[in-house]
Amino acid sequence: MPEPIDTSALERNRILDYMQQCDGLSRDWRQLRELVSSYPGEDGDRKQHDMQLVYVKGRISCDYPIVQAWRSGEYAIGSDIHAVVADLSDLQEMAARRNGAAQVFSARWDRVNGRLSAAQKVLSDTHEKLERGVPVQVPETFRYTTRRIVIPWKKIFKYGAVAATVTILAGTAWVLRNFLGVGAPGEGDGIAFAIDMPPREQVELCLKTMSEAMEADNLDRFMTIFADDFTVPDGSGKRELRALLQTARTAGEFARSRVDISEAQFNYLDEGIRVSPLKTTGEDFSMTFYLLFSLRNGKYLAVAGDEL
Repeated sequence: MPEPIDTSALERNRILDYMQQCDGLSRDWRQLRELVSSYPGEDGDRKQHDMQLVYVKGRISCDYPIVQAWRSGEYAIGSDIHAVVADLSDLQEMAARRNGAAQVFSARWDRVNGRLSAAQKVLSDTHEKLERGVPVQVPETFRYTTRRIVIPWKKIFKYGAVAATVTILAGTAWVLRNFLGVGAPGEGDGIAFAIDMPPREQVELCLKTMSEAMEADNLDRFMTIFADDFTVPDGSGKRELRALLQTARTAGEFARSRVDISEAQFNYLDEGIRVSPLKTTGEDFSMTFYLLFSLRNGKYLAVAGDEL
């Protein structure tokens, strides 16, 4: 059992934060199992199921700090969650696990679900007592610390300075998933391109997707507008960009930032469509940049960019 601490050392809103995260994660965890169990046959609408999976996996992997923070103790859920998300690449594979290999998936799912339920009960009881002014104790393993970090956003398109961040956290599945994007939605995934959509409309949809994703604090969706071979002048690519953005997201900067596309102009070049100026603003920074969109696998995606 973890060593207890007095709840006077915890802020009331921290307990509420734990409760909200547990509730949201529990809903997404149940939805993940429902997607596995209800995967349709060859005549069913698999595309809709696959799209739902993209969103659910993104939320589970990125939206709940407790997944990374609770890695040990009686409420440890991180390793099982990362294993499920990383190991199961699509619903067709998940559905196959209902036959023969279902035990591994089910065991991990049940273990996480049980620990989440136990954590929710402890947190609910703790919160009720706190509201009544009763001195109580909660497990030390519930605690985690988040520090606000000022991110050098203006360097995002110029420098691939992510080695230090990745080195500090290297070796964890969380880094592979969130910083390096292993298992994340691919280029163009989740963007509702219509058949025969004109190039400009495709680019406009990408810009709209980028803006909406930042407002929703959804880095997975944000990154889908970038082609896998996206580069900036110094040679850095999509992986370095994601790592820097995830650093900002971990510090809370990404969710507080906005992309302004209202003044964007479209210039048609031999290599694609250049869109500028695009503006990104946050509490401590402001940056103007351009993106170059070109055709990749039938879709117009961002292939280059730089600060203006």
